[in-house]
Amino acid sequence: MKRALIGTALIVGVVSVGLVANAQRRRPPTEAYEACAGRSEGDRCEVDTPRGKMEGTCKFLSEGEELVCYPDKLGNRKTTQR
Repeated sequence: MKRALIGTALIVGVVSVGLVANAQRRRPPTEAYEACAGRSEGDRCEVDTPRGKMEGTCKFLSEGEELVCYPDKLGNRKTTQR
């Protein structure tokens, strides 16, 4: 019985941490939205950032969201289009 309670508590804890992390997901900067204002999904875009110019493609991150300039590269990784 005690083992079952500990297991349940661990599962609830892990799920709670996942929910909190997902809820705190960062929103792209305002400039990324502004770069796609008046554009269509799939259009090329660029944003000036503190690290230099970021090139990307306008896309919707989720349904009901406005277009955002999604970077071609994140850090040193090249992103893949879905």
